[in-house]
Amino acid sequence: MKSVEVFCCALALKGASRKSELLGLLPENERTAIDNAFREVQELPENEIRLRWKRERLKDLVEQRGRVKSQLGRSVERVSPRLQAWLARPFREGI
Repeated sequence: MKSVEVFCCALALKGASRKSELLGLLPENERTAIDNAFREVQELPENEIRLRWKRERLKDLVEQRGRVKSQLGRSVERVSPRLQAWLARPFREGI
């Protein structure tokens, strides 16, 4: 799931009443993509949204661990718990 879909799931579950306000904080190109994706997500039942969100977060976790392994040369499970926690923090490129 791309960040647009994750955002739409969170928006549908937690912030649909503030949709306009939250979208106003984003750049125009992201706003349009999210608005389009939100239309699809908002029609789903809440339990389906939660399952979708969980499934996609797990995919993201697997991807992150793969990137860590390729950069460190070993699995993230073999590094200290403190480093694992730091590596698991969400990062956004360009910030």
